[in-house]
Amino acid sequence: MKIRRKKFPDFPYPLFKPEEEWELKGEVNNVCFPTGTIVENDRLYIYYGAADERIAVASVSISKLLKELMMYAV
Repeated sequence: MKIRRKKFPDFPYPLFKPEEEWELKGEVNNVCFPTGTIVENDRLYIYYGAADERIAVASVSISKLLKELMMYAV
């Protein structure tokens, strides 16, 4: 059995990172950790923990995300 392996493009930078004060200071400083996602129409919602004290959501257009991601395809 032959297994095909395909490398998917990857960003050379994080999709999102701690920037706000409440993401930078807390129980665990300087951390955002994704915990779940929802897709609604062309929008990807990423729910994440911030500094191990808060829960937040970030969103991005899926079509724009894929377009930018393909710029880094190998």
